[in-house]
Amino acid sequence: MSQVNIRKAAAIAAVLAIPVLLASGCSSDNAEAAPSESLPVTVESVELSGIDLAVRTKGTLYARQEAAISAKVGGRIATLEADRGTPVARGATVAVIDETQYKLAWQQAQQGHAGAKASLASARAAVIQAEENYKKIETDFNRIKTLWEKKSIAKQQYDHAETGRRAAEAQLNQAREMQAAAEAQAEAAALAVEMAKTRLDDCKVKSPIAGTITAKLMNLGEMVGAGTPIFKVESTKSLELRADISSIYLSRLAVGKPVTVHFESYGDSVELQIDEISPRLDNTSRSVEIKCYLDNPALRYAPGLYAEVEVVLESNPDALTVSRAAVFEVDGVSYVYRVENDTARRVEVGTGISNRSRIEIVSGLQAGDLVVMVGQNTISDGSKVNIETTED
Repeated sequence: MSQVNIRKAAAIAAVLAIPVLLASGCSSDNAEAAPSESLPVTVESVELSGIDLAVRTKGTLYARQEAAISAKVGGRIATLEADRGTPVARGATVAVIDETQYKLAWQQAQQGHAGAKASLASARAAVIQAEENYKKIETDFNRIKTLWEKKSIAKQQYDHAETGRRAAEAQLNQAREMQAAAEAQAEAAALAVEMAKTRLDDCKVKSPIAGTITAKLMNLGEMVGAGTPIFKVESTKSLELRADISSIYLSRLAVGKPVTVHFESYGDSVELQIDEISPRLDNTSRSVEIKCYLDNPALRYAPGLYAEVEVVLESNPDALTVSRAAVFEVDGVSYVYRVENDTARRVEVGTGISNRSRIEIVSGLQAGDLVVMVGQNTISDGSKVNIETTED
């Protein structure tokens, strides 16, 4: 065989050997890829743990009882006996309006009452005297009348006696009318004294409720009119939390529903309940306001404090639950991947209430079943899986 033919035969042999080498290489790769067919997933166990459906919102504390402390009479503020933050009892004096004119008016009313009482005493004495005079004249008239009827005296003498009796009777009636007028004047004068004393007492501006002064609205020496607020007082021993809830939850809200309130400022939480639900929605936000009462005897919390609010709308203490991440939907149907003998099986499940992290399973699973929590996107029904452990 010539050298040329030898070189041709070698080239042909080399070409024919390429598919064999390629096939050998592919077989080697497939052999190495076989173990990677078990896809890594993270699983969790279906738990009988119970679940709450809750809505979260923001809330603010308010005093359940508050009032404006207002002047009842006008004048200059002579003294201020409280300031912001001052605790006050019901009826405590917090300011005094200048009493000068009111004290003078009271003294004048007292003098007027004393004069009216003196006039009444004189009128009563006049009635007594008029009554005695009338009785005497009437006695004489009856005696003369008897004599006249017996024709023992002249008609002129009888007429004179009758005129005297009528004059005495008129005098008595006049005395009684004057007494009645004097009594009315005395009563009016007594009422004037009472009113003047009330206005004098009203110079002391008093708190209508027990609480804490939260606002000072006027300053010392300023002029105020009757009804002008000087302070604002709030009863901080009994507070109410107000929070707005979306109207989509309105049908699930009810008085008595549990509410957890977290105060970030203090780092603590309190358990309350819904005590009031507003009968109307907010026109702008379409939300409804709820109120929760909070007893605050130690004055730990203050009106205006901001809070995180969680309202439990529905609860099932015996629910089977899984992480929300384990459940996915296809065409509106809920599924999970349940792991059986290292194989993922797609299982249709019925779901119930849910919260931010967990969802209730009402059908399709049992307690203790393992479901895929991480890795659903890389597997399908029947996929071999390798369960990876997670570090807590």
